Amino acid sequence: MKLFIKTFLILLSVLVLFDSCQKESTIETKLIGTWNRVVYDHGGTEKWAFTADKKIFVILNYEKYSIINDTVTSGNFEIKIVRDTHGNFYNKNFRKVPQITISGFNNFKYNNGQQNIWYPAYNTAWIINKLDNTTLTMSTNTYDNKPGGLEIRDFYKD
Repeated sequence: MKLFIKTFLILLSVLVLFDSCQKESTIETKLIGTWNRVVYDHGGTEKWAFTADKKIFVILNYEKYSIINDTVTSGNFEIKIVRDTHGNFYNKNFRKVPQITISGFNNFKYNNGQQNIWYPAYNTAWIINKLDNTTLTMSTNTYDNKPGGLEIRDFYKD
């Protein structure tokens, strides 16, 4: 019985250690590049470019307003591995997940009353739900510095 308990504890330690092994640098390496945002609301296309020096550039195509491949805002990002704050009683705060904190976004272009071009709302912490070679999904429960429902942004690699 003691051997079973020791084996169980060793396996549990390995699992916890494996879960903790996600490194910020690995997440950042996967994130670097240009991502196409899946856009449903404004009839244009939007690309987010993440650079190795922790900068983000949002490039917009919105023909309705003659915006063609224009960088409409830029900011900074930081990656951390944090305890998951979503979920139910069984998994909440147990597993570690990558988090991206975006700052510096503003409407330095095309802030002509368009409700769907409001980039300062992205200046918050986002949990990275999925990140692989082709897909990025991130979510937050704070949008435009207001707590509320879950905001989700989906991207595919350019």
